[in-house]
Amino acid sequence: MIQRIQSIFLFLVSILMGVTIFLPLWGKSDGTNRIEIDTMHMVELSSGEVVSEQTTVYLAIIAGLTALLALWNVFNFKNRRFQMKIGLFCTLLIAVFIAVEVFLTFQGQAAFAPEVGGNFAYGFFLPVGAILLNWMAIRAIKRDEDMVRSADRLR
Repeated sequence: MIQRIQSIFLFLVSILMGVTIFLPLWGKSDGTNRIEIDTMHMVELSSGEVVSEQTTVYLAIIAGLTALLALWNVFNFKNRRFQMKIGLFCTLLIAVFIAVEVFLTFQGQAAFAPEVGGNFAYGFFLPVGAILLNWMAIRAIKRDEDMVRSADRLR
């Protein structure tokens, strides 16, 4: 049923990953130089002029795919085993997203003035919340499946 707690968790995963697409992930500035990373590109600026630009559209694709899969998974309530498999795949996609975003921040940190620290933005932390919510949804789905199995044994 759609009103189960796992549906709320999956819906929140979808929202968090969808919002992540539009938020900045990381940034660093030392006065004249600046670097910004979001899900579309990583831009290094020097005195307001673009020094280098690298596309990170693959982050937006991973986040969008995860958001769509989590939203679709809300309506798979009749097949709990398949719902758990899709949930595990969403966890894998979110973990890949986090790994790539951490790699990009290390790459951005080394771009200029490594002694100057960067600032993590909201978009950096939303996938961590999404992976936790997804984990809680999978646990709730498993609990429902175990309850159905135990009821079948009583028949």
